[in-house]
Amino acid sequence: MAQLKVENLVVRYGDVVAVDGVSFGVGEGEFVSLLGPSGCGKTTTLRCIAGLESASGGRIEIDGQVVADGPREVPPNLRGVNMVFQSYAVWPHMTVFDNVAYGLRTQRVSRAEIQTRVAEALRLVGLTGFAERFGTELSGGQQQRVAVARAVVTAPRLLLFDEPLSNLDAGLRERMRFELVELQRRLGRTSIYVTHDQSEAMVMSDRIILMHKGRIVQEGTPQDLYERPSCRFAAEFVGSANLLSGVLESVSADGFGMVALQGGLRLRARLPGHAPAAGLAVLVCIRPESVQLAGQASGENVFPAHVSRVSYLGGVLNCAVRAGSLDFRAEFPAHSRMQAGTDVDLRIAPDNVIIVPDSD
Repeated sequence: MAQLKVENLVVRYGDVVAVDGVSFGVGEGEFVSLLGPSGCGKTTTLRCIAGLESASGGRIEIDGQVVADGPREVPPNLRGVNMVFQSYAVWPHMTVFDNVAYGLRTQRVSRAEIQTRVAEALRLVGLTGFAERFGTELSGGQQQRVAVARAVVTAPRLLLFDEPLSNLDAGLRERMRFELVELQRRLGRTSIYVTHDQSEAMVMSDRIILMHKGRIVQEGTPQDLYERPSCRFAAEFVGSANLLSGVLESVSADGFGMVALQGGLRLRARLPGHAPAAGLAVLVCIRPESVQLAGQASGENVFPAHVSRVSYLGGVLNCAVRAGSLDFRAEFPAHSRMQAGTDVDLRIAPDNVIIVPDSD
């Protein structure tokens, strides 16, 4: 049973359609990210779930309760949903204790229970001993934890996160990713996380819903989206990709085909579920890390190439490579000591040459 169901959600602002027929479900205890560029409709979708935005059409159901269906909408405070905002919204004139206790006080919870629950929430987010500090006395990471504690202390049915880490510096953001996921696992709360950062979504999510121009273009595990992109946009947005045009020369019964790429390179490639017919133009996706040094080996998908530029990135070397008249990116281990101007033999395993539809 999905704890959240969104069916054919539509949001219009005049002639502009911000969310265009979005449907998905989220299971109990699942951590799902809505991923996409700015303006794709992900935050609008989240705000509709929270009740902070009115939908133009569609239906939203939480734990079997219909909270939005046309003109019928349940108020935000009755949905059992809490949201952590990008700005944290920690009140600077209140102590940490009062910030976290605010929702419990509005629910008229007893003073003794408030003390117990706030103390437990602060313990969960690693802020025991900070109860009497004010918002202005906290770092950005500590304010973010206060916002999370305030969201979880009322035991909501759903936790919603609207890019809560985007205001943190890179190092702290990376640490907080793991802390948020660990906290969500301990609480077991169903969580929906909005981000435009594909690395963040890949690290944190059980499942990713990729949005573009108000629609869902693909959903699945991080591995699904990375290894099996459903379209050009998915291949470009999730991870780095070489997208190369070519013609599918032949198709074999084992699920592979031979592609003649522009520039003279011919590669054996894995076919998608609905394989195109031989003779059709196709788009091939090759991840930079899938390009391997072949030494003097021969065989399928082995070809000579010239390394024209090398960028050192710590653990890997990011290289600009030319094979014939075809240019693409490759990543090699830093210990390979690759240098610009080197001629090499390269190999790409057929399973890592992915044919994707040339569409958004």
